[in-house]
Amino acid sequence: MDPANHTEALRTALLDLAAEHFTGPGYHSTTLAQIAEAAHCDTAELLALYPDKVSLAAGLHQRWAEQTAVQVTALDASTVAVRFHRIMWDRLDLLTPYRPMMAAIFSAALQPDAVVRVHTAGGYASLKIAFHELVAGASDAPRNQLVTHMGTVLTGFYLVLLLFWLYDRSSQQRAARGLVN
Repeated sequence: MDPANHTEALRTALLDLAAEHFTGPGYHSTTLAQIAEAAHCDTAELLALYPDKVSLAAGLHQRWAEQTAVQVTALDASTVAVRFHRIMWDRLDLLTPYRPMMAAIFSAALQPDAVVRVHTAGGYASLKIAFHELVAGASDAPRNQLVTHMGTVLTGFYLVLLLFWLYDRSSQQRAARGLVN
């Protein structure tokens, strides 16, 4: 296997194993060494791709952001509100078992000197594209120039809702889910 294919296969395996470990033993209980061992690679190899656990978590979130873009293309051409509602519910359902991981990503990304920003930038870009497509494909899509602006606003709203969801202490984050409705 050539080096590029090996690196991509290893990246995929690490993200798959991270998803498994972060919901099994849990985000805080899982170490990078455990994930490297499960992937049958050296910890140094893992660290070359993801320098810390938050970066690995951000890589997992980026994967899901890319999947969101694909999911948006499969939505019916209903209104922007209906399409956004569907995506938000799907994202919250997906992320619920990973809440501690998402809290770690947000906490790290909000630090002034955050290295994790480099690893979250791809996820943000994928989300922005997804929300622009969400608006553009809606039955009530605005004119071209407004599609971009509205997509950007929805991307920001998504991130604010996630932050609220992370801080929501109500049973099953009912307050945050209520905002989506």
